[in-house]
Amino acid sequence: MMSLLLIVKGKRLYTQSSEVDEPRLASSDRRFLHLLPRVLLTAEQLEMLMRRRARLTATSDALGEAIRPRSRIVVRRPYGNRRYLVGGTKTTTLGWLVELPPALSMVDVRFTWQIPIDEFAFVGGTLCVIEHEFELRLEGTAGETTSDVFTMDHVPWPDADKWLGGQAPVDVTPYATIGGRGLQPSRNLKVTTTDGVDPQGTTRITEKMLLPAISLKRLRSFRSLS
Repeated sequence: MMSLLLIVKGKRLYTQSSEVDEPRLASSDRRFLHLLPRVLLTAEQLEMLMRRRARLTATSDALGEAIRPRSRIVVRRPYGNRRYLVGGTKTTTLGWLVELPPALSMVDVRFTWQIPIDEFAFVGGTLCVIEHEFELRLEGTAGETTSDVFTMDHVPWPDADKWLGGQAPVDVTPYATIGGRGLQPSRNLKVTTTDGVDPQGTTRITEKMLLPAISLKRLRSFRSLS
């Protein structure tokens, strides 16, 4: 198993294991999808959450059971901005990698969050549910000797002004919010909300993203190996 040490502006923040062994990552005939589920809370919602744990599940019609990581999904607050909830695994901090079938070009991904925002959430209080659904279009190949990776993370696409139209292929790492409030208008998404008793307050966000292939070599230039 390989560990990736995330470097942001020269600072080492936290270690992330790929949960995929080195030979598979180094093979040019294998492709991987990097999933990165995130929710941004308001300061008030974070205060109400306190020490209670949010829950996250991931499903996909195209990938089936393969979308689930080898170890269980774990929700953490790894960023300096503690209002972000980020899905990972027992051994990863920022998402996880899923191996893709060779010819797959469209992937549906569904993240379902359950967020208790008061102390009585699981016994009749407010349990907020967010269903964040993605339609991911996978494009091209990096043409390298290592595996292609399609990542939801914008970090490997810096210097937006170098790209056609001044916008990098992935210029925003997507996140959800309770009620769909405060999401960037540039994102290709639709928000609907429903009210009910169980659960109380469901937010459904459907979003489309184009993910160009990036080589493991390029990914390594932003996530140095340790």
